[in-house]
Amino acid sequence: MLAFAAELDDHVGLSALMTFTPGFNPLLILAASFVNPLASSRIRSFDYVCGALSVAGTVAWTLARDADVALMAAIAANALLAALPTIRKASRR
Repeated sequence: MLAFAAELDDHVGLSALMTFTPGFNPLLILAASFVNPLASSRIRSFDYVCGALSVAGTVAWTLARDADVALMAAIAANALLAALPTIRKASRR
């Protein structure tokens, strides 16, 4: 969604929808997890650290106001900060 916001900021146009879709699908999954009574998760300190770093990246992009910085932050957030907690939790099950 960060990359989508960066594209909107650069006035990319309708092609930004190609970036919106991969960002919107995880939001749908998150929403479904709140509806499903069998869904559960435990948030640990590792999750908070990754979340705080993601927020810090978003703040840095906001302060920089540069679409290239936003795209690099989005890649880093997806590759490192979002994937690590997911991989860690998946390997424990």
